[in-house]
Amino acid sequence: MENLLLLLKKASSLLLFLLLELIAVLLIVFNNNYQHSVFSSSMTAVNGSISNITGSISEYFFLSTNNQELLEENARLKEELLALKSQTMGLTTDSSDYEYEIITAKVINNSVNNQQNLIILDKGELDGIRPDMGVICASGVVGIIKTVSDNFSVVIPIINNQSKISCKLDSTNNFGSLIWNNADYRYAKLTEIPKHVKVKEGETISTSGFSSIFPADIPVGMVIDVEEESEQFLSIDVQLSTNFRTLSYVQIMNFTLKQELDSINVTQ
Repeated sequence: MENLLLLLKKASSLLLFLLLELIAVLLIVFNNNYQHSVFSSSMTAVNGSISNITGSISEYFFLSTNNQELLEENARLKEELLALKSQTMGLTTDSSDYEYEIITAKVINNSVNNQQNLIILDKGELDGIRPDMGVICASGVVGIIKTVSDNFSVVIPIINNQSKISCKLDSTNNFGSLIWNNADYRYAKLTEIPKHVKVKEGETISTSGFSSIFPADIPVGMVIDVEEESEQFLSIDVQLSTNFRTLSYVQIMNFTLKQELDSINVTQ
């Protein structure tokens, strides 16, 4: 304590000088319009910079929350769109009777360079996830749930050589099977399209809706090449609409009438 008092005594002259300087500056600033204007402009700039920094910090910490809210809102809108589409197609007169519940999930592990690529999600059985649920993202189809634990689930994506999904050409509604040939995560093949079908490069393909996993018209990709698979069928190269390398969040589709539909042996 004595050392502190001694230090303050030694620096008292300097402290008094600085105090008087501060008072003089304040008198000049607040009694002269020009200096007051310059001071106000400078303080505004400083405050703006501080606000920008603190705002960026707050945005960083709340980004995850805001992103989750946007994902949940997007899921709700998709549910309403699917219900409205089912009404438009005449499948039901009540949208609540034919609906998909959509659950958002985060990708916590993903592979794109293996023959049997897998995706792991941060949602599981406790969140209502079950095997054979369809998985999509904002740009299109991702894959199908294979296994679940209490808090996690594993997806077989369409870039897995065990994947086979019913898809159709949007221009003609001719349907076939989408498979992956182990080559590139950006591309797949649509097979079993009859040879007489007119297929144009650049046309889109989507889910056929012939299963209890995906509704119709979920984007899958775009035709980039057409070849003869056999004397009867074409082999169509497809550029996938989903970028699996940058996949972060997905939506899991729970068809509420799946058990009833499966019980009458509709083709999967």
